[in-house]
Order: sequence, then C-alpha cells, then structure tokens
Amino acid sequence: PGYRIGLNIEGRLGGTNIRESTEIYKNGVVEPLQEDIEDMVNHKIIEQGLHCESYKFKLNDLDIRDVDAESKRCVRLINAATMTPNQARNKLGLGRPYIGGNKYYMKSGLEEVGEEELEKREDKFIKAMEDLQEGISKLAEGDFLKEAGKDERESKD
Repeated sequence: PGYRIGLNIEGRLGGTNIRESTEIYKNGVVEPLQEDIEDMVNHKIIEQGLHCESYKFKLNDLDIRDVDAESKRCVRLINAATMTPNQARNKLGLGRPYIGGNKYYMKSGLEEVGEEELEKREDKFIKAMEDLQEGISKLAEGDFLKEAGKDERESKD
C-alpha cells in the first residue's frame, strides 16, 4: 500500500481510511517487531542466560482504539440511560466497578409539564362549570328571581 512509502491516497477505492491504515500498520510492522524482541529476550536472556525455560517474556499488545471517541460514546450512552457507569468502566478497562455504579442515569434539562397539573386545572374548570350550570338551572326554575326580590322587599318593611 502507498501509505507505507509516505503516499496519502484518499478515498475508499484508492486507499483505506485511518482506522484500517492503523490496523494494517500494527499487524504488518509493530507486531512482527514485538515478536522479534520477545523471541530475543526469551531465547538469549531467559533460556540461554538464566537457564530457565519456565518463564516467557511477552510485551503488551498495542492498543489502537480511539479511546477519546469511545469514552465520548460511553458518556452519551450513560446520559441516555442505556449504559451504567460501571459498564462503561468495564468497556474502557478502567478497573474495578464502584459502589452505586450499576444504576442507570438519564440526563435531562427538560421540565415536566406533566398531565397532573393540567388535569388538576381541568378538574377545577369542570367543577366551576358544573357549579355555574347548577346555579343557572336554579335561576331558571320557577320564580326564583321574584322570590329573591320578595325577600329583599320584606326585609325593608
């Protein structure tokens, strides 16, 4: 591939993307060098120098993950209540889980305008309308107005 001699070929047809290039570099260059170093240490130092065949030297594998992008993804998943903090710690290899880290959290800056408050207002409005209707019905019945006026005239006398 052209990237091995310094050519930067763009696009899916002519080249590869960054992640694939990094993986190819790791597999084609870094791992063979690590294996050579491991073999030299194991054969020359441990086996021949120390006369010990029960131990083997092994370098840690190269971690080529995009930790920044992965951690941002975990934060979004935690904020959306689809992952717990301990699950994120485990995924990112950050060590032991912590107490209380198995809870789901949902980040929300939204205020609930829940139906409860609207239902309370609606109930009050319905009650007021029913009382009004009842009052109108009483007024319409018989001679309520005449009777009410009679009471006022009698009290003046």
